[in-house]
Amino acid sequence: MPTIINGEEWFTETPHELLAAAENAQAKYEALEGRVEQAKKDAIEKALDALGRYKFEMFGYWASKWVSLNQLSDKKDPNPFRELVKLARVVELDE
Repeated sequence: MPTIINGEEWFTETPHELLAAAENAQAKYEALEGRVEQAKKDAIEKALDALGRYKFEMFGYWASKWVSLNQLSDKKDPNPFRELVKLARVVELDE
């Protein structure tokens, strides 16, 4: 908390208070990163479930949700839908 001395802001936290604040911030970061990782797992599960039920728009929604979460995460995972995309590129339609 800043203190005003002669019209200037001075921060008067003790080293102990600063360390406690840093540890609290680290704990919050780790909790948030864990929530993002869980949301990525859920998005994969929901995307594949939607694809298996011929719900192609919902597959796209959850696949794109996974991509967005992966961009937010510090841990960048390879796209789990890459093989499906490769397969879709080689499938030829019979006409």
